[in-house]
Amino acid sequence: MNALLEVAISMAFVYTLLSILVSYITEAWQRWKKTRGAVLRSSLEKLLNDPFNKNFCELLYEHPLIRAQRRNDDHRPSYISASLFVSAFTDVLRREAIRPHIYMTTDGATHIEEPANRNTYEDIRFGIQSLAYSPLKVQLLSLLSESHDERMLLNRLALWYDEYQQEVSARFKRTARVKTLIISLAVAAVMNVDSITLVHQLYRNQEMRTIVAAAAEQWVNTHPDLDTTGRADTTVVPVSAQEELRAVRARIDSVAQYLGAYSLPIGWSRDACGVHLQEAHGPLVFVKQFFALVKCKYTSSPFDVLVMTVLGWMMTAIALSFGAPFWFDLLNRFVTMRSGRTRPQPVNTAP
Repeated sequence: MNALLEVAISMAFVYTLLSILVSYITEAWQRWKKTRGAVLRSSLEKLLNDPFNKNFCELLYEHPLIRAQRRNDDHRPSYISASLFVSAFTDVLRREAIRPHIYMTTDGATHIEEPANRNTYEDIRFGIQSLAYSPLKVQLLSLLSESHDERMLLNRLALWYDEYQQEVSARFKRTARVKTLIISLAVAAVMNVDSITLVHQLYRNQEMRTIVAAAAEQWVNTHPDLDTTGRADTTVVPVSAQEELRAVRARIDSVAQYLGAYSLPIGWSRDACGVHLQEAHGPLVFVKQFFALVKCKYTSSPFDVLVMTVLGWMMTAIALSFGAPFWFDLLNRFVTMRSGRTRPQPVNTAP
């Protein structure tokens, strides 16, 4: 029973560290591809782009309140709060109401009708009603009919925006889970983390699993909180793809060296194909080396060994796709069971 618990602790420890690495790579990918900003812009295009009136999404992004969130003309903010959206969007609608109305009479004369003196709520109402009939106008009129004053209308617009963004976030999370699984599989292959071999070696080697379980307990004691080292998209200075790839490689090498110190069967250097692996620099060289190692594995290993290796990679990828918080919590539970003492809980200072 103790052996199984130590194996469980060791595997949870490995999965926790690798899941943190996957989180870092995912954040790096999203920063490089500007995924969050692109998804937000696309969602607002679908919501506000009115072919019968104007592209209100473009007007919204060019509004001074939104432009202040952008680092440059190419940058797209990854988050727009409901209050900021309502302030900018209602101002765009008000401009429809306060602009002069130009028309021509039957005698050919051109007339300019200045806007009436109205308050903010009446301007917004008039701006919505002056739009040509469209699905967007129907939605706005529905919100307008449920509001009796400016404050109620602003609240309804904020709720409308929040509900739509929740649906967009759900779609984004479903897509992100697929991307996380793909990145997890890539990490498992690049680092040659075969869960089947790893469990087998830990169960057979008492010294190895004891050392790793002790290291896991020490790591948990020094890391009371989980830090996935992710960085917010809006606060990071843009970097090139090669710089991102170098940072990812450095993080992979760091985790590989840390786990390799416990003689775990992780990495290509312990594999027959990694015997002639030479030290090289540059992200592209690293990618070429990986494909060369995979080709060596494919041509030199028996078919059944190759199949079991790929299956082990897939099991690792599926485990990592659960995320770092899952494995961190599970690791804490296993360590508590092994040590026999309750892990201290954070003190709640709230009244």
